[in-house]
Amino acid sequence: MRKIAKQILDKTTIGKNRDIQAVVEFMSEPDSVNRMITATKAGKPALAGIAKELEQRYGDCKGMPLNNVANRRNIGWIVKYVMAEYGYEPLPNSERTRIGVDSGSKYFTSAAIFRKTDNVPVRDIITQSIEIDRDLTEEDLWERPESVKYDEIKESTREIRWKREYLGVDYDFLAKYLNITGFKNLLNRDDIEAIFNGIKIPAIELKEAIFDSLSYFENFAERNKSTYHEILGSSTSKALQAFYNLEINPEEVTDVWVYYDKWDAILDGRYNLIADGKNDENQEIMLDVPRFVLKSKEQEYWFHGLTCGYAGQGCAGTQEILLKIGAIKKEENCVNMEISHNKCLHFFQKDGKWTYQGEESRYDLHYSQIESKSDIRLFAYNNNLTISQSYKYGFRYNRALAIEEPDIEWFGASLYFVGGEKGVTEIELIKNKDLSGKSGSTWKEPSYQVIIRGMNSREIWLDYPFDMIPPSNRDNLYQFFSNLGFSVPKEDNSGLFKSKKSIYGIYER
Repeated sequence: MRKIAKQILDKTTIGKNRDIQAVVEFMSEPDSVNRMITATKAGKPALAGIAKELEQRYGDCKGMPLNNVANRRNIGWIVKYVMAEYGYEPLPNSERTRIGVDSGSKYFTSAAIFRKTDNVPVRDIITQSIEIDRDLTEEDLWERPESVKYDEIKESTREIRWKREYLGVDYDFLAKYLNITGFKNLLNRDDIEAIFNGIKIPAIELKEAIFDSLSYFENFAERNKSTYHEILGSSTSKALQAFYNLEINPEEVTDVWVYYDKWDAILDGRYNLIADGKNDENQEIMLDVPRFVLKSKEQEYWFHGLTCGYAGQGCAGTQEILLKIGAIKKEENCVNMEISHNKCLHFFQKDGKWTYQGEESRYDLHYSQIESKSDIRLFAYNNNLTISQSYKYGFRYNRALAIEEPDIEWFGASLYFVGGEKGVTEIELIKNKDLSGKSGSTWKEPSYQVIIRGMNSREIWLDYPFDMIPPSNRDNLYQFFSNLGFSVPKEDNSGLFKSKKSIYGIYER
């Protein structure tokens, strides 16, 4: 829970339940605060900035229904507390100011107008999405293992890990940026690296600051407009805000897909190319993907920040939308079991009733046996969707520093990607010097010399350094080719011929 939300719940005499906690957390989120401050600067009551979404999400909740006068007074007190943290105070006798029809409120007719004080605020909004807390100490930066949020935040850092990678943001830059924007030199490069490696678990303020910073940097990434589909919301709160702003008719929703891992969205064909479309030839193009897809009778909507596969904030956002459209019924658990226990979900209407199918992530299904010793990446290359699979440096050599051939299971791990063994249409063996960017510049780097092509313009690049593995040690490679139904000649190393017979080239069925 955010620090300011904890303070509010500790100081208030309002009875505490799950709905009240959710309301307090919503009202103390940086995005909600930013909207209240924007309304204040426009001369309107602060509550006008969030009243419509507040009522859409919590107006009829059991724990704090807003048709209750006492609950509406408590909302006013929470607004006053939050605004004070950011250096605002209510104008005298302004609580009776009409909230205005443009606020979209059904329950509130009046609310207080605020003004900026001369005091240094405890908190500031740096951009629309980045918040700082001036009272944070080094101890506040890290979530404690005994915390109920520890596992949830640890799981959610997987999402910001891929975002940092595809944006190319290094640890030093991110540490400097966070320190400049409000973390007062509490962070160093090693801290940031430890977060992305899962060694240190950040408190929610730090985790969200990292996530929102990366989302801000994403605005500067080039997108190929010919293959671009807008993905709404950079976080759970912003995705929910975008959903409510769309005012989608629940009766027109036909399907919902939810993903834990970006791989599954990509393999379902839902991704954007992060490139300008001008100089993309022979370049690895990174992909941006939704985690939540809602389809109506006329349109498909993509969202970030809403996910499944654990009992965290993103899953709670998924649950909230599924409840609103009538796809699920609320259970006693914080997050419904079907959402927290499945990494891929498809909700659909059948005979007028909602049902769902839950599956494992295809990444987990196919790479659990090899992921510890392999680097596996997914990107676009020359209009082909491509998986690269390489041995990690530490696993590539035995104790005598002799390079070892991968086992047969390693070779076949990615075949599902092109439709299995029967889906392979051709293979290509490439000399290292002809790789055109597919190989690193040093012997420690992957050498993608085996290219497998299959259905739907898909390719698999396998790391196999021919120059370092002699023909006599290539048993697994040739067994793999045989399993695929290809006859590839072996290099002759006997010295009887003036020139070796080349094995490089394209082989078709």
